[in-house]
Amino acid sequence: MDTSATAVEWAMSELIRHPRAMKKLQKELKEVVGMNRMVEESDLEKLDYLDMVEGKVRVLQSSTLDPTTDPTKELPDL
Repeated sequence: MDTSATAVEWAMSELIRHPRAMKKLQKELKEVVGMNRMVEESDLEKLDYLDMVEGKVRVLQSSTLDPTTDPTKELPDL
């Protein structure tokens, strides 16, 4: 069973492998949340790119469990 820590580790490793996606996500977080506070639940509905990244990470994780899954067809590229 995957834990939240495992999901965060997957997300971070994928973002490190895709620096443009990391920059885009950082930009969205700076614009929506700012640099002076933590993300709050009320921010989540405005963080569209973060939502897409999280979905892509879920697809990538599940594809490691099911080799017949093609993660590139599930969601747009990061």
